[in-house]
Amino acid sequence: MENLPFLSQVSDNGVIHFHFLPSVFLTAKNLLGNGIFMKNSEQSSTTKIKILLVDDQKRVLNALRLSLSIEPDLEVVGEAVNGLEALEQVEQCWPQVVIMDIEMPVLDGLKTTRELKNRYPNTAVILISIWDDHLTEMAALAAGANAFVPKRGIGRLLESIRQVAYLPHKPGQIAITSRI
Repeated sequence: MENLPFLSQVSDNGVIHFHFLPSVFLTAKNLLGNGIFMKNSEQSSTTKIKILLVDDQKRVLNALRLSLSIEPDLEVVGEAVNGLEALEQVEQCWPQVVIMDIEMPVLDGLKTTRELKNRYPNTAVILISIWDDHLTEMAALAAGANAFVPKRGIGRLLESIRQVAYLPHKPGQIAITSRI
């Protein structure tokens, strides 16, 4: 089961549910406090998830930045308008999570994700797209993205950010889709 993609969820009573895709289910207790998994209430107010935003559309960057700025556990540490800038920004600001559009000029999100995962395998990547179809989702995950969220389902982005940020991951291990 080590190489299977999975989803996780922490219930109110502190039980972590691992959903191995496609159909294996495992409940793990007492993993809290091991330095990897924490309940939201146990997260220090000074511990913030560092995020890099990458999109060629300024209004999307602005909307994402505003949406994330009201979350006390999230911090936008950088922005880029294409894949080359994203690679430079990752080296400068060391984000835990990169939220990136798939379609961009210069270097697209798929190629950038592959390069990011080669250089920085512990950095989580969430790819976003206006295209909400199975082929786009599979292309995102095949490129090494930890999650795919359609832009029209951006309300599910917060959940995906927290999931990929607090789970240990290896390339190809986590595959979260937030299709509506």
